[in-house]
Amino acid sequence: AFRASFDTEYGGFGTAPKFPSPHNLLFLLRYWYATGEEDALDMVTSTLRAIRCGGIYDQLGFGVHRYSTDREWLVPHFEKMLYDQALLSMAFLEAYGATEDEFFAGTAREILEYVLHDMTSADGAFYSSEDADSEGGEGAFYTWSLDEMSRILTPGELQAAAGHWNVTESGNFTEAGALNNSRNILHLTRENCSSAMTSPGELQDVISAARQTLLLSRESRPEPFRDEKVQADWNGLMIAALARASIVLNDPEYLDAAADAFEFIMNRMKNEDQRLIHSFAGGRQGPEAFLDDYVFLIWGCLELYSASLQQQYLNTAVELQSVLDEHFADDSGGGYFFTGDYADPQIPRLKESYDGAVPSGNSVELTNLITLWKITGDPGYLESASGIESAFGTSVSVSPTAYSMMLSGIMYGRNGGTEVLLMGERDDPVLLEMLTILQRGYRPWTTVLFMDPADASEGPAWVPDISDISVIPAAYVCRGGACSLPVGTAMELTELLAQDH
Repeated sequence: AFRASFDTEYGGFGTAPKFPSPHNLLFLLRYWYATGEEDALDMVTSTLRAIRCGGIYDQLGFGVHRYSTDREWLVPHFEKMLYDQALLSMAFLEAYGATEDEFFAGTAREILEYVLHDMTSADGAFYSSEDADSEGGEGAFYTWSLDEMSRILTPGELQAAAGHWNVTESGNFTEAGALNNSRNILHLTRENCSSAMTSPGELQDVISAARQTLLLSRESRPEPFRDEKVQADWNGLMIAALARASIVLNDPEYLDAAADAFEFIMNRMKNEDQRLIHSFAGGRQGPEAFLDDYVFLIWGCLELYSASLQQQYLNTAVELQSVLDEHFADDSGGGYFFTGDYADPQIPRLKESYDGAVPSGNSVELTNLITLWKITGDPGYLESASGIESAFGTSVSVSPTAYSMMLSGIMYGRNGGTEVLLMGERDDPVLLEMLTILQRGYRPWTTVLFMDPADASEGPAWVPDISDISVIPAAYVCRGGACSLPVGTAMELTELLAQDH
């Protein structure tokens, strides 16, 4: 079904308008991993390249606009949403893991740079969005005429920049009501795109200098309105992406940023009953949290745990899940309602499963539950996961492309996956090297559990007998309830993992 709607010429799915839909790409990567079908990987990589090089991508300040109004990814709706930055950076990170192509790692870094520079509050929380409009109309902040560029760039920079970003005297962007205003949406041609991050160093230096000059000049323009509301759900997605990036891109700054946002939500976005609040703006709390707030924040906590091995994040994930199970679960029909049982009883309680611009809470929750089951061994999580599959299985089978994130969770459950137990001191360099190996490759169904040898009495059923362990730090690789002998080096762990796929 994805293949039928795939745009083989320009990437993405369907015609226009075209949304990035990163959860489709995350599913296709898993499908490729499970089946070896290269077509699935090609759909992902060609779409991500087209997005990075198109007008939908802010070529100067980085970050991705909300959607493209045309098939070619050229003319965007210029709004920028936090959830797009989170999910697309995750897609670029996973594509990097699957291909080892630095193009994808570099783009993930750019998107995260934009978020940390432009979408982060002084308290460490993440803002919701930036509008499309500014003084001068939609896109005025982002578009350029060749004449404007010629006034602030050197002749050499102008020649390189105009060629690189396809800037012409006639322009390529027409605002509503104007026949031709000679303004350009910066984008890369296909030829430039393929060499965007591998061009000769001298040319890259010139383009980089031009970008900085143009960006500085752009900052003097009237800026689009920024919605500084902090939403728990979208912050959860951003926390997940940053935590993953901290290991994949080897940058602890990302882990610090994820931890800061987590602390903000825990400290500022709970009510007197210690339940989550959906939003926070102007120093005031908004309404009580919805399903997505809990689910996406649990995802963020699980990624924080995997990146830091800090028990507090796993504990918080378990606590948030207990609130979901108590107040949101549909005990008779399976799955979770969008609102808690403490909400206004006059409002019908709906169960959402469709993966739209943002994946549904039930879809992401399916993966959360399987991961929690693997880490804790609590069979209740597996029962709840089965309930989600039962509740929405018919809908998924009828229209699978509308449930790509749900499909990812279903594949996770069917695959069985691999569990890795890491034992030792949390800051042991060898153990951290093992963790890095686990996170940097593409291993979508590998679950990491950390245990301190001094506190190793508890654990899920798959954890082996470690009473007479002779090597510390150590890693066990387990599949289907059977575990390897412990290994004590990153190289040995790499060899064990190579047998996984």
